[in-house]
Amino acid sequence: VFFCNFDMDVDGNDPFGSFTSFNMNGFPRDGHVGLGGQQRRKQDPPIVHELRVTLEEVFHGCTKRMKISRKRLNPDGRTMRTEDKILTIEIKRGWKEGTKITFPREGDESPNTIPADIVFVIKDKPHPHFRREGSNIVYPVRVSLRQVR
Repeated sequence: VFFCNFDMDVDGNDPFGSFTSFNMNGFPRDGHVGLGGQQRRKQDPPIVHELRVTLEEVFHGCTKRMKISRKRLNPDGRTMRTEDKILTIEIKRGWKEGTKITFPREGDESPNTIPADIVFVIKDKPHPHFRREGSNIVYPVRVSLRQVR
């Protein structure tokens, strides 16, 4: 499947009017794509990290601080430096496993790409006594028939 958005204006009266802005090779005439045209920078794919939380942290809410090291362009636009950054994540009460927290464009920089988003995905740490099932907390216990009476 191929999707393309050249940000063309379409005349409301002529649904095919925008096709006149293409040259014979099928590329737009404005020079955004093609020989000698300027290329658009693409964003790197997201960098996904698992963020393990305890049942108590999700029950009460908490703040997590994650240190990342990333590459940044120097002012000359060609050389790189490594930079450390602390990302602060506010874990809200009741967040479910699989909740995603995104920090836009916090990944490595390079001259030709847009920095990737950093994504943290909430993952439950095992608890010694309880487990979550959706919004419920379950305490598994074996009960004999005598104890039920």
